[in-house]
Amino acid sequence: SIVEQNQEHVEELNRRYAMHPHFLVSTSELDPNTSARLLESIKNLGGIVDRDFNTDTYIFITVKLSRTPKNLSIIAAGRWCLTPDYVFKSAAAGHWLDERPFEWTLEKLQEGASEIERRLAVACSMWRNHVANMPITHSVCT
Repeated sequence: SIVEQNQEHVEELNRRYAMHPHFLVSTSELDPNTSARLLESIKNLGGIVDRDFNTDTYIFITVKLSRTPKNLSIIAAGRWCLTPDYVFKSAAAGHWLDERPFEWTLEKLQEGASEIERRLAVACSMWRNHVANMPITHSVCT
C-alpha cells in the first residue's frame, strides 16, 4: 500500500541521514568565529555541509528566516529548518539530537520579527509535516 511504501521510504531516509546528515548553512548573519565553529561542529559529528541545496540536503541551519533560495528550497522540500543551537547542543552532547526542539517556530523569532519571518516560521513545520504525509509518488523528497 502507499502508506507502507511511505513508511519504508521514511525509514530508509532516516537510516541514510542518521550518521551523516547533509546540511545547508546560512552564515551571512553569523560572525566569522561562530560560523567557523558551527561548520567545524557539523563536520566533527559526521555531518556533510552542502554548498547548495540538493536532494541529499536534510537540514538547513540559519540564524534568521528570510526569502532566500536556500531557505525557500528547504521549506518547499519539507526538510528541517533549524536554529544554530541544534548543532552546538548536538556537539556538546556528542551526537545528533532530535531536531524538533530546534525547528524554527513563531516562539523562536525575536521580538519585532517581520511578517515574512513569521510566515516562514509557520511554514517550516507545517510544510515539513505536509510533505512527510504525502504519497511517495507525489512527494518532493524523493
